[in-house]
Amino acid sequence: MDDPILEERLKKMFESRAGELPDESLREVRIRKHVYEQIEREETHMKRGFMKKAVIAVAAICVFGSMTAFAIGNIAGVASHSDRRDEVHTYEQALKLQEEHGPKVNFPEQFSNGYTFESAVPVNYETSDKDGNKLGKGIHLDITYGKEGMEPITFSAEVGLDGGSAPTDVKTCGDGTELRFYKTVNKFVPANYELTEEDKKAQEAGNFDLAYGSDEIEITTSCMVEWDMDGQGYSLFKFGEELSAEEMFAMAEEIIDAQ
Repeated sequence: MDDPILEERLKKMFESRAGELPDESLREVRIRKHVYEQIEREETHMKRGFMKKAVIAVAAICVFGSMTAFAIGNIAGVASHSDRRDEVHTYEQALKLQEEHGPKVNFPEQFSNGYTFESAVPVNYETSDKDGNKLGKGIHLDITYGKEGMEPITFSAEVGLDGGSAPTDVKTCGDGTELRFYKTVNKFVPANYELTEEDKKAQEAGNFDLAYGSDEIEITTSCMVEWDMDGQGYSLFKFGEELSAEEMFAMAEEIIDAQ
């Protein structure tokens, strides 16, 4: 943030708020992570600069700080970060990064629905156990595709898939791969916002993301398709509902069929 005093005040407030977050599965926290990463990368998506900066603070404190609330095997949390200075903007450059960081799958330069490669960035991640002890670390690529008049969509490798919340829709591919579609309502609220009973019920029901830090209440929807392939998890993530579950399933199938 530009204002260190404001940042410190927000930090203390968010730490006190962290206890209000319900227990979350690794999948639910990963969806949150995608939301904040997308906000950080797409400077034009959120028009209010303060909101974007404050929400990023929430991501570090309320989200990554709360990752010990759940567990799958020994992994209880995943924290990640990327540096825009490492971002590349040609498909050829992305293929070179892939050789070093993965994913170990073929990814298209363009999908049949017109979404075209825009950028790729290495993402550093660390996993930890329920006591906060570091278990491992690594780097994978986040690959972003764009289409005029549409929100961008990001293809990523994932860490530690679990049962988590129930998907909105499921499809089984011809090779047996299960595709799972999730639609999440993201509600950004001011720092002094008090949770309503409706908010609490929505959190308990799942597929609802509440984040403090906006200068006013703002709601957006995000969609994600995830699947497992050769022991590795993958996902396609985007804001907005321009694409149906079937259309996002079709994009995932193009990646799977290209292997």
